Amino acid sequence: VSGLIVGAVLVRHHLKLNALRHPDFKIVGCNVHHQIAMMDRLVGFHSRNPFFSFMPLTVTHTVKATCRALKELGGPDLEQPCMDFIKQGGHLDIRADAKVVGMYGGHSGPSREAARRYDETGVVYDYNSSSSKEK
Repeated sequence: VSGLIVGAVLVRHHLKLNALRHPDFKIVGCNVHHQIAMMDRLVGFHSRNPFFSFMPLTVTHTVKATCRALKELGGPDLEQPCMDFIKQGGHLDIRADAKVVGMYGGHSGPSREAARRYDETGVVYDYNSSSSKEK
């Protein structure tokens, strides 16, 4: 999720490409740990609460660390636009609802059904050979 945020902001703000600008554009992630999901529901652990931005493995910490590394390597300073994207844009949805998040590393009922349906119809495209292969 963090890489998608930095990439989207890079495309929109630095490269000024007319991409990823639809009003309904949203990056959707899902917690994989049920207790972190509970913290996300209660206090906005990953993105809504600035108190947790110091904590590694939160979305805000990872985005800030990535932006700082990019800037140190001579790239653009994207930290503030990334924080705006996370906090104000309505473009980020970290799923934390108990119906979707299973026990750590496992599926919930709805996510297991979504995975099963994807596995039935999913296709992998090999763009080097212009062919598609079933999973």
